[in-house]
Amino acid sequence: HRGLLREAMRGILPDEIVTRRSKGSFTSIENQMLAQQYKEITNFFASNDLLMREGYVDGEALKSTLAELPRAVPEYGCRLTWDLSDLLAFDEWLRQFIPPSKVKA
Repeated sequence: HRGLLREAMRGILPDEIVTRRSKGSFTSIENQMLAQQYKEITNFFASNDLLMREGYVDGEALKSTLAELPRAVPEYGCRLTWDLSDLLAFDEWLRQFIPPSKVKA
């Protein structure tokens, strides 16, 4: 779909972007950010049990995954980083759309 968008923007985007056939990789940057924020992320999930309480996540599996994360990231590329970002976003989404009386702060 990006190729279609680049073609549709021909004349607006620089030619180098319109005609490129390679894909940029931000895996190392994403994984570096995860490493820098690892402690904050683990502290967040340790002190917020909304996903577990609502039955969306197995708490023990999440703890185990977070403990293994620093060693597993190189093996799985950025897939784990993306999944963890999605999980954090889902937690926030739930907090926004579940009535406050049901959500423990």
